[in-house]
Amino acid sequence: MSDYQQKYPHLCAFFGGAFSANSGGHTDVRNFKGFTEAQLGNAEYELAEFCSTAPVDSDIVVGPVRFARWLGMMADDGYTIWGQTKRDDPDAGDDEQHKLQAFTLLDSFY
Repeated sequence: MSDYQQKYPHLCAFFGGAFSANSGGHTDVRNFKGFTEAQLGNAEYELAEFCSTAPVDSDIVVGPVRFARWLGMMADDGYTIWGQTKRDDPDAGDDEQHKLQAFTLLDSFY
């Protein structure tokens, strides 16, 4: 699992949060075998970008990866986060919304 954890730390934390909230389970290599590298990379990119805004307070520092884990727990409870489609494309940017890739990938398990 360490290769996936190094390459996709936010995504592994997200899945780990969802699986632990659901049944006390944890993320395993087999959880990612059905996905393409493009899907995994896109999900990691979106989570890393979103989680870079992780709450920081004087008493507790959550941090981006732990925030991704918390998002996974929330996803297991039915919450979803949507993002702007093609936001980084100066020619094709628009206001269309898409469910973040991590949430879409997790939905494939349920």
